[in-house]
Amino acid sequence: MIVTDKILDRVKKLLSLSNSDNEFEAANAASRAHELLLKYNLSIADVGGGISEDELKIEEELVHEGGRVARWRTYLVSGVAKAFGCAQLVSKGYRYTGLKIVGAKADIAVAKVTLSYLEMVVETLAKENARGMGHGYVNSYKIGLVARLTARLHEQTAKTERAVVAEASEAGTAMVVRKKTDLRDFMSQFTKKYNPGKSTINNAGYGAGVKDAENVGLNRQLGAKKAKTKWGMSRIS
Repeated sequence: MIVTDKILDRVKKLLSLSNSDNEFEAANAASRAHELLLKYNLSIADVGGGISEDELKIEEELVHEGGRVARWRTYLVSGVAKAFGCAQLVSKGYRYTGLKIVGAKADIAVAKVTLSYLEMVVETLAKENARGMGHGYVNSYKIGLVARLTARLHEQTAKTERAVVAEASEAGTAMVVRKKTDLRDFMSQFTKKYNPGKSTINNAGYGAGVKDAENVGLNRQLGAKKAKTKWGMSRIS
């Protein structure tokens, strides 16, 4: 089993805990997946030759496409990609928008699994907390939810990376630097930044999304007073 398969299998098992009685909350599961990926990559680098050049090569993989892509989804792909040491690349055509994640193979694989999980979380919370409030409210709710979730995810993953890299070997640190440099060099060829366009934000919906994101545990499970959703999520009651 190659590195990508090994780490992907472990992350899938981690995220599957969200549907059990011992679930991690959404953002916590995502940040734990990042920590698992980082530690695994560093441990493989330590033994020497564990990660092939093919797995370190910068690639791009399509994760969503359509005529028009909702802004919240664009923000979520970008946020998750960044958290896992990747980048988002947007392909535009006539009545077509494609969202791609760019990075090393294992990083993309874990980012995709986490992205699918968080997409489910966003859709579920919007259905439970914003249904019937109108399209503008729902869309703004999702944007607010994604904005706060990804901000908290970045805070946690940055903290984790600093702690893990501080204890890494020289080989592990060199690998982290190389991957960041290779990604930056790859993305430098795409000079035009994607503009998702303007849309009116419903302040009430956006604010409600931000507030609900605070109830998605990042570092711990919520206390005794919580109500579980059908996905194993927890909300403060």
